[in-house]
Amino acid sequence: MVGLETIDLLKEEIDVAIRAVESVDPGFVAIKLAPNKRAFCASPGYLARHGQPKRPQELSKHQCVLPAGTQPVHSWAYIAGKSVARVSVKPAFMANNGELLRDAIAGDIGIGFLPKFLD
Repeated sequence: MVGLETIDLLKEEIDVAIRAVESVDPGFVAIKLAPNKRAFCASPGYLARHGQPKRPQELSKHQCVLPAGTQPVHSWAYIAGKSVARVSVKPAFMANNGELLRDAIAGDIGIGFLPKFLD
C-alpha cells in the first residue's frame, strides 16, 4: 500500500507528532490528548441483508470495515466481564481514512468499529 509507512521521527528530525496508537516506541514520551472511545456500527441495509450479530464472537462471520495501516489489525478487542477479549474479523474494505471507513459502513459494505467522534 502506498503512503501508509510510519515516519521515523528521529531520522526526519521531527520534534512533535500526533499519532493515534495503542503503544509508544521505547525512548519516546507520550501524552494522552483525548480518549478514543469506539463503537461497533453498521447500516440498517447491511443488517437487513446479513443479520445483526448478537454476541461479539459472531463478528467473525461478517464482512468488516477495517482501518489500514503499516500493521493492519484483523481483530477487535471488547470487554468480556472483567477482562478484555478479542475477535478475529475479515476485511471487506480497508482504508487509512476514518471518513472513508464511515462512508463504507453507511454504504452497506460491512460492520465497523469506529471512533465515536466520526458519527
